[in-house]
Order: sequence, then C-alpha cells, then structure tokens
Amino acid sequence: MSHPLDLAYNWRTPIIMTTVGLVACVTLLVSQRTPGWESTIAVLVGCWVVLLVVVWFRARAYLEVDGATLTVRRFRGKHVLAGSDVVAVRQVRMLTGPGYRLTIADGAAHLVGVSLLREGTPTLLRWVAAHAPEATLDPATEATIDRLRTQGLVE
Repeated sequence: MSHPLDLAYNWRTPIIMTTVGLVACVTLLVSQRTPGWESTIAVLVGCWVVLLVVVWFRARAYLEVDGATLTVRRFRGKHVLAGSDVVAVRQVRMLTGPGYRLTIADGAAHLVGVSLLREGTPTLLRWVAAHAPEATLDPATEATIDRLRTQGLVE
C-alpha cells in the first residue's frame, strides 16, 4: 500500500505566530480604544484570513505514487494519472520553488507543486522515468533529471 509524501512546508509556525500577534494587537487596540480602532481590527483580521487561505492552499499539496499511477492534488480534488497517459512534462516556476506541469493524452494539464513535499522532485521524476518514458521533457526537466542522476537520487 502506498502512502502520500510528507509536507516539507511547516504551516504550524506561521499560523501560531500570526494568531498570537493578532490577539496581542486586538487586545491592545480594544483596551486603548483609540479613534479608528474598529477599522484597524477589521484590516488586521482580513490580513490574517488571507494568510490562513494561503497557508491552507500550500498545505494541500499532495503526491502519491502507486506503481504506474500517480495521484496529485493541487487546489480541488485528487487526480489519478496513469504513466501511459502522460505525454509531456514541463518544469514551471512557482512561488515556492520548481513545480511540474504534466500534460496527459486528452490535453488536460496537472500542476504538481513538488517543492512543498519532502522528496517531491526525485519521486516525481523517478515515476516519470519508469512509467512515462515516452513523455517529452522540456530542457529544464532534463537538466534536473541529469542533476539528480549525478546525486544518485534518480536512476
């Protein structure tokens, strides 16, 4: 039985620290009751909610390899991809590091944020080499595979 890769992203620290900071600021604002304190609290809570949404989306990164099938999740739902269906692999730049866009035979593209997962890049590229050898790779992906081969992480 396969297991999904662990997150490399530490979501707990930013949530705890910003929540403590928010509570401290709200407590100070409420106790002082300076002019405009209600709107200031509203802005602070709004910023905190935006941070929660960003962290939630990052913490949803998912990659599971089970033989010739790959299960990924980006924003909504999980997608199961068969190695024989992958026709192209392209490395893309994401805010958190490199990611890969897997294009399947029907033209659908699935973005995999491997930089948020422990051993994400080697695991994905090992799967591509083993189960989707006919997929076309862009030069950046080929360079990453070559680098991982020299490090002994991909055969």
